[in-house]
Amino acid sequence: MAQERDIKYINRDFSNFREQLVEFAKNYFPDTYNDFSPTSPGMMFIEMASYVGDVLSFYQDTQLQETFLQHAKDPANLYNLAYMMGYRPKSTNVSEVEIEVSQRVNAVAPNYLPNWNQALVVQPNTRLRATTFGDPKFIINDKIDFAFSSSLNPTEVRIESIANGYPAEYKLTKKVNAISGELKQSTKIIGASEKFLTLTIEDTNIVGVLDITDSDGNNWY
Repeated sequence: MAQERDIKYINRDFSNFREQLVEFAKNYFPDTYNDFSPTSPGMMFIEMASYVGDVLSFYQDTQLQETFLQHAKDPANLYNLAYMMGYRPKSTNVSEVEIEVSQRVNAVAPNYLPNWNQALVVQPNTRLRATTFGDPKFIINDKIDFAFSSSLNPTEVRIESIANGYPAEYKLTKKVNAISGELKQSTKIIGASEKFLTLTIEDTNIVGVLDITDSDGNNWY
């Protein structure tokens, strides 16, 4: 008949898991293993098991927290919980487009390579305007750095012009995502300090808030 083991279920962090596993080995396997020094191989496996238990406990607590409306943090879970309670939010959708941005730089002798010192940096939230009907406006999501190139954000380099048989100018091109919309600013006057102050933006079709800054230049979140 199998021996019953005294197992505790209230230990939830690394140190408690480690302590319980050591006591478990001492109580039920005293003749099999008794080297609990910090550098022993057995303690390595005990601490690895404690690490796994700690991580699993963290994810268990996080998943349980996401099932309560007052504690959930994941926006997708918040929307799902709200939908379950009958809430149907009005969302504002924007058009997205991938655009190509290019610039010309001179070639530098003696190797006639692009002059990367002339490469521009376009900051995020730069506003663009199309020349099509309706004069639509777009906002660039990310920063454009023509001097930076990677597999995820490549810079295409092409010879734009040639002089005396050598490259004279290069054309640098990058692709970036943009959304339809425009930036607006709303100013509010704040008097005495107030707990959980709520401000209402008198506008419609709001996509998001970029930043909140006071008169002293401090950012608020």
